[in-house]
Amino acid sequence: MGSNFFIFACVLVGFVSAQFLFEQLSLDEFGRHDFQFRESGKQMMAIQDAHHRDFRKMRERNRQPPHQWGKGRKVIENAVAMGEVSCRFFMDFDGNFPSFKRRSSNNFQVKSVEVFDESTGEQYPVIMKGNDFVAFHENLTHVREKRFVTIRIKHTGCVELDNGCEAETTYSTSFRRSGIADKQSFIEMNVATKVYEEKCSILKRIFNFWPFNRLF
Repeated sequence: MGSNFFIFACVLVGFVSAQFLFEQLSLDEFGRHDFQFRESGKQMMAIQDAHHRDFRKMRERNRQPPHQWGKGRKVIENAVAMGEVSCRFFMDFDGNFPSFKRRSSNNFQVKSVEVFDESTGEQYPVIMKGNDFVAFHENLTHVREKRFVTIRIKHTGCVELDNGCEAETTYSTSFRRSGIADKQSFIEMNVATKVYEEKCSILKRIFNFWPFNRLF
């Protein structure tokens, strides 16, 4: 009886030890995978950041100075908002852009940019060069306080849209009078990463059923 109990105790201790060792090995293996995943994420973020910096530098190098866009230096002196609109997606973990995103980016087109004063509703003049824009006040010397503006960008491509529809993406920013406005720089406005509202034509809204919804 005593020997049987001793054998049972040895088997039980061995089983518990094996279970503990298995759990430790499993935790270690999970820890290694978790570490590798986190390190891969950090590397991907570093690649994304470097790619993003290179893109911004390229845009800046190729940008014609706003005072050469046809309105002279008053554009910069009275600027209320300056932006560079883009459609840029994050890479997958394999370092590539999904094919459907590449197609969306290639079809991207800015239709219009509108800038409104949030307190007065005034719409400011906007001039564009490619996908860059500057909105300006006719006479900023009369503006004494900080003003907030809404920037409304209408575009096609970059996001999923029905035929005959455009995306409307909104940003908010602020400005002060001339002396401070001179220091404004171009704000990056990547519509691929922003919430948008789909705007469709009247015909599209009326005939939004098959087969007519494919015609507008």
